[in-house]
Amino acid sequence: MGVQHHDVAFRNVVGILLLNLKRTAGKKQIGKIAHIVAHSDSGPRADSSYPKEKRDTYENWILLCGIHHDLVDALDSDYTVTDLREMKRKHMRLG
Repeated sequence: MGVQHHDVAFRNVVGILLLNLKRTAGKKQIGKIAHIVAHSDSGPRADSSYPKEKRDTYENWILLCGIHHDLVDALDSDYTVTDLREMKRKHMRLG
């Protein structure tokens, strides 16, 4: 799946998206994977020219908390593909 960073990628937000579960010695992802370019041709930030085989890949995902996942999809004209790619790029560099 590529390099994993388990904290929030959203601008100036500090948070954890992966819980360490002491009881079971496991981990639980509590963040949501958002598509940078929409999975479908009618979703937020849809781009029918973006290859379908790349839509469900690590390259096209960003991990956000539930609130920010819903926010970027509801306000997709404010959170563009360019914005989300830059947000992910900065986060990966800092991670």
